[in-house]
Amino acid sequence: MKTNVERITPSQAKIYLLKNRKNRRTRANLVNYYAQQMKAGLWKENGEPIIFDINGDLKDGQHRLEALVKANYTCEMIVVNDVLPNVMDTIDTGQNRGLNDILELNNFKNPNTLAALVKRIIRYDSGMYSQSGSSHTPYFTNSVGLTFASDNNGKLQDMIAKVLPIYKDEKVISQTDLAFYLYVINDFRNIGDLHIDFIKLLAGQIKKEGNGVGYLHRILRDAKQNKTKLNRKWIIGMVIKTWNLFVDGDPPVTRVRYDHINQELPKPKRL
Repeated sequence: MKTNVERITPSQAKIYLLKNRKNRRTRANLVNYYAQQMKAGLWKENGEPIIFDINGDLKDGQHRLEALVKANYTCEMIVVNDVLPNVMDTIDTGQNRGLNDILELNNFKNPNTLAALVKRIIRYDSGMYSQSGSSHTPYFTNSVGLTFASDNNGKLQDMIAKVLPIYKDEKVISQTDLAFYLYVINDFRNIGDLHIDFIKLLAGQIKKEGNGVGYLHRILRDAKQNKTKLNRKWIIGMVIKTWNLFVDGDPPVTRVRYDHINQELPKPKRL
């Protein structure tokens, strides 16, 4: 094998792509994501090589090369030549580091819960959950998650800590989801008794019949018991609607409706 560090221009990337004769189908969304990172100045060259076999066929790197062309971007990459042709079953088979691994390596507390919470908040803030019937996860960089966690770690850890005893007591809703719903109704403002009381009612730690949040709790409890999957946008919309009822005096209701297909997410009322 021969290894070199090359400065690959869009023109050189096009030449290399002509050798992409026996590879997996290109994923356009991944190419677009890489290109966006390059245009935004967020691309990081991490040492992953562009690989060619002894016949000159491209074995790995097609998405990065396509992105260089799409973004009109130039960068240095390691290029490996003359590997054996039958290596495809050994490329990209390792376990990628998730955000939880990155947070743990950077000595964050509660890395698993924190990583899941950060992802949910970023999706919510980006409007992803506003898409009807969709909770598809876009390509998510660990660096974006790490930056968000670093900038907001104190507030995130406070949310995680405040919902932990509620989760341990009931376990109807995950600790991550309870912390996320606390974020939805409160953002990063000061967490008050009313916010915590609502989360307790939602989780079932406080029992109350005939109000909106109690109605939603029963649905979530029954769905968990029956292993029924509920639409993520519908749940968030219902959390917001029952929260708004709760802060408006918690009037008696027997049912709360939210059409997640035809309606946008409601806006939570702030205290």
